[in-house]
Amino acid sequence: MVEKRVDAVAFDIALFSNEENTDFSKYLSYLKENNLLDSSYEYTLYTNKDNSFYQETLRAVQGKFGFSISSETTDTFMCISDYNNLRDMLGLSSVVLDRNTYIIHCTVPNIAPFEKYTEEHTQLLIGDTICHFGGIYSEDFMQQESCGNGNGFLIIVPDKVSEVLYEQKNVLVVKTLSSLSLTHIEDLNHIDKNVLILSKTGVRNQSASMAVYTVLPLFYFAFVSAAIACTLLSVQILSWANKERKDYLTLDYIGVANHQKKTLLKKQLFLLYFVPVVPATLVNLLLFPVMTGSIVNDVNGVLQIASIISGIQQTVLTVCLLLVVYFFYYVATYMIYKRTIIPKK
Repeated sequence: MVEKRVDAVAFDIALFSNEENTDFSKYLSYLKENNLLDSSYEYTLYTNKDNSFYQETLRAVQGKFGFSISSETTDTFMCISDYNNLRDMLGLSSVVLDRNTYIIHCTVPNIAPFEKYTEEHTQLLIGDTICHFGGIYSEDFMQQESCGNGNGFLIIVPDKVSEVLYEQKNVLVVKTLSSLSLTHIEDLNHIDKNVLILSKTGVRNQSASMAVYTVLPLFYFAFVSAAIACTLLSVQILSWANKERKDYLTLDYIGVANHQKKTLLKKQLFLLYFVPVVPATLVNLLLFPVMTGSIVNDVNGVLQIASIISGIQQTVLTVCLLLVVYFFYYVATYMIYKRTIIPKK
């Protein structure tokens, strides 16, 4: 789950500025001094100050969850030369774009809505140029965080066409020789407070923190609930001890050996403790992928909330830990119950 979100960042580090002609040289100098810089590329994102494509993704994808990925609410454009240079940095093949053609690069959930939208709107007017739709690309391209190459989508146009567009952001992307540490990220953040920084290291750390903050409270709640349930069950069982003792004395009269009575007692308590757990566990393991499947399918490429496989793994781990607690209560109850019902002779 975490690594999928990190991979979607695409570039090791990216810097964003709303100011024109931003000087990123201090950042490059820092990376060189720390022997981190492999390659870099600086480019500009544009907008036509329209939001037709943004409204489509907001309605079809992001609107389902009531959130928007980034603060950009207008359509984002990139010229084809910058696009191909970035694809080259990522090891992707170049794209050939005709003079009056545009393409869309978007996240996976946006593919179907934009295919339908471009069928209904076959032309895109940019300045005095009428552009025709040329296809959709969906490789990881830094489109899933609060800042990146568009709000889940990016419109790629010929360089000549981009001259009539308005500048939206200046961006510097960097490929590093090794992974950045959190100290490096902190140092870079101190260079210019007006520059936003997105990095694989930062996203990985944020995702791990979110997972911890989410799982620990839930596990604590489950642990407390299990402890309360086990305590109530143990108290209830032990309250039956006097009545059960009379029943086991009857077994004495008919000649049942002590080891047989102990085996019977173990089975009795085991059924009381663990039979209710089996259906509850199976229901949780079966319902989890069903309940989260549609969410994961819709959100995939927008925000990596969870994956079914990792979710099931976490569920199984939690169940195992709770069963350990459950088993401890079972053993403790059995020892006390045995002393009461089958006293030593």
